[in-house]
Amino acid sequence: MAQAVAWHQQGRADLALPVYRQALAQHPENGDLHDLLGSALHALGQPAQALSYFDTALRLNPHGKGYRLHRGLANQALGRLAEAEADYLAATADAPADDAPWINLCALYNAVNNMEAALHAGRTAIERNPQSDGAWNNYGHTLYKLGDFVAAEAALRRATAVNPASADAWHNLAEAIRAQGRGAESEPLYQRALALNPRLKAGWINLGNYYAQSGRSIEARHAYRQAIAIDPDYPEASINLAGLLVDCGEEDEAVALLRDLRTQGKATADHLAILAFAMRTQDRLDEAVSLLREIGEPSTHTAVEAWAQLALARKELLPEAIGHVREWLRRYGPTAPHNHRVAMHITLGQLLDRAGRYREAFAAAQTGKTLKGERSDPAAEQTLASVIERAFTAQRLRRSPFGLLEESRPVFIVGMPRSGTSLLEQMLSSHPAVHGAGEVEEMGRIVEELGGGDYALWPRRAALLDEHSLATLARRYLHIVTADAGSALRVTDKMPHNFVRLGLIALLFPRARVIHIRRDPRDTCLSIFLHHFVGHHPYANHLEDLAHHYLFYQRLMAHWRKVLPLPLLEVSYEDLTAAPEAEVHRILDFLELPWDPAVLQFYANRRAVLTSSRFQVREPIHRRAAGRWQQYARELAPLSAILAKAGC
Repeated sequence: MAQAVAWHQQGRADLALPVYRQALAQHPENGDLHDLLGSALHALGQPAQALSYFDTALRLNPHGKGYRLHRGLANQALGRLAEAEADYLAATADAPADDAPWINLCALYNAVNNMEAALHAGRTAIERNPQSDGAWNNYGHTLYKLGDFVAAEAALRRATAVNPASADAWHNLAEAIRAQGRGAESEPLYQRALALNPRLKAGWINLGNYYAQSGRSIEARHAYRQAIAIDPDYPEASINLAGLLVDCGEEDEAVALLRDLRTQGKATADHLAILAFAMRTQDRLDEAVSLLREIGEPSTHTAVEAWAQLALARKELLPEAIGHVREWLRRYGPTAPHNHRVAMHITLGQLLDRAGRYREAFAAAQTGKTLKGERSDPAAEQTLASVIERAFTAQRLRRSPFGLLEESRPVFIVGMPRSGTSLLEQMLSSHPAVHGAGEVEEMGRIVEELGGGDYALWPRRAALLDEHSLATLARRYLHIVTADAGSALRVTDKMPHNFVRLGLIALLFPRARVIHIRRDPRDTCLSIFLHHFVGHHPYANHLEDLAHHYLFYQRLMAHWRKVLPLPLLEVSYEDLTAAPEAEVHRILDFLELPWDPAVLQFYANRRAVLTSSRFQVREPIHRRAAGRWQQYARELAPLSAILAKAGC
């Protein structure tokens, strides 16, 4: 028995099980043996069989140590949550000083989104045992779900300090850090969690989510497929894989995957919702609507978002989609995960905007943005601008060392987000000599690495790089941006915030070209405010922050106009939409490319557009978005005042 218990504690319940059975045959009235056998069965993934042994153990000894706690775990695994809660609460009475029942109560309340009860249970577990990694881990996860990512990080760091071997704690810490926009810092934490427990499904899925968010689609696919290999019936992995395929423009593969699951009877409502969205991207709107009606009343965030996307394409569906979002917020919003609540309020704002209900639209978006909670630091942005100006002077940018002196293919399309970068790249990528690479994350990763944890340090370090380092970084970036470029003469990168990095770009590629697209600042900021950004965009959530971020952008662009040696072309979004042929002629001349009429039929270009503008760039050019801010003049007054004071 001593050896069997040791095996059990070492995770080899399969070796312990026959010993327990033999002992129980000799001592059928021993409650501890029933409890041990039940625990072994539960560890082997057989909670239903385990439950009968726990019931017998409690019948034999109603106050046996740990019996109720163990039965609670089996009940929870079987989805019998009320019974599990009753067992855990009874366990707290049996052992008032024990932290374990409170840890499990915290996890249970998290699972049912009873966040107030989860917080209480987590705090109580910590009071019972401040050195319990499980207590700190579950409490930190609760704070994460509530959107308090900073406090969550602090709690989870306590958990990993108490028990560095806890894969769950490292995984949850990675989630809290990534939610604060520190993606590069989170990656090794996910990997550490998976090294400790390679079968941690949530770890593979969330590492995949990080890779997908970073544009590393090959690594994301691998991570999702790892989760599927661990548990082929785990829906979240296949849902995320299908969503990634759609986002990568591989709708056919996504549809095939989802249809196979449907044929096998394994498709959930979320699978069908992703399938409907994939059909939306293929312009199969009638089929997509029929599929969503088949689901019935949407109860999940994914299904409601699919309805919203269809309604944004078909105005007659707007009343129905608005009703679905409002009903979801009423029924599920109060207990839903923080990021889902944020997204749903902003989605409601987009639907109301499309319906012409502008005041309601702004209020809905503002609720979501306020709920997101992130704020930028305008003073820090201005400090960064000063650091960049001092590091990248005209003198430094015009003298060696440089990276790749002969490389002339890269074209950087910069500007504020939502300023027309996607439209411009879609037009240019319709030219046979241009490859549109989309929003390439690599320059941002290079800058993050140069900062080494302090973002304000990267400009000075970049300006001091030697020729070998610059050439190495240039080749690294080029390897990614030209992977599918073939024989293209020009390769565009439309990452808007490369406007911050133009000094480094000039050192890496002294023969590159820059196209700066400008749009009315009020239209730009309004479009940002009504949009739900995935990832860390702290400037996008409050009008005052948006206005100051625009001034930061304006200051840097003024600096680059004075010092940048690269050819820089200014393009007005309003001019591009009003006189597209004349503007594109001018742009192609700048790129030294001949005229091609395909650039004006850009909406027929079926290349994958992997940004939020993917549907807009499939429409013929229009001017509906110009002057849109006037519908929101009263709501935008705080932003307009800051911009006007600065002369914008």
